[in-house]
Amino acid sequence: MAITPDQNSMLNEFNGLIDNDNLAPGFKKGQILTELPDTSNIGEEIYLKAAENMYWHMLFTDEDEKFPWNYLGGPLLSNRTSSVTTSSSAYQTTNSPFITCSFSGVYNFYFGAASVTQNAVGDGSYVRTGLHRNGSFLGETISRTNFNGASPASHFGEAESKEFIKNEVGQVRYKVDGGVVAHTFYSIYIKVEPLRIG
Repeated sequence: MAITPDQNSMLNEFNGLIDNDNLAPGFKKGQILTELPDTSNIGEEIYLKAAENMYWHMLFTDEDEKFPWNYLGGPLLSNRTSSVTTSSSAYQTTNSPFITCSFSGVYNFYFGAASVTQNAVGDGSYVRTGLHRNGSFLGETISRTNFNGASPASHFGEAESKEFIKNEVGQVRYKVDGGVVAHTFYSIYIKVEPLRIG
């Protein structure tokens, strides 16, 4: 499709809003990087490689001195595991999904599971997924099962925004309590959205 004169005028106007002279020395508009630059100017934008074939669009601002790069867009990091059964009331790590944060920053973590109780005895039976950082508990989702029988459950949670140091691991673990004899987690997931990094 050909670009009309009006569209061309709009493109020129948009491109004029991006000042290449405002970029730090050695960096160009839209540059793809694997590490954050040592020096940057306010308003600078980059594409940062978050994982294989995954890139985040980042903007440098002065709003947060510790984490000055703000997330503008790009895919969330995600991991998912499936089909694990437990009757343990302690958080389990076998076949539990995790994500390693490649950059220090503040992240939103989304996590949960789709699962079914094989046998629940007594009212008030619960299954849980818990978010952990390098093994330390941060928060959990809870789903109540039906009384005395099989019960499908989907439980979803969003942890508060959490600060992670580079290479720290976010992991979703799982457990049961309150009279659950056995519970199968068919899909346990974790998704990570950056807010600010530095």
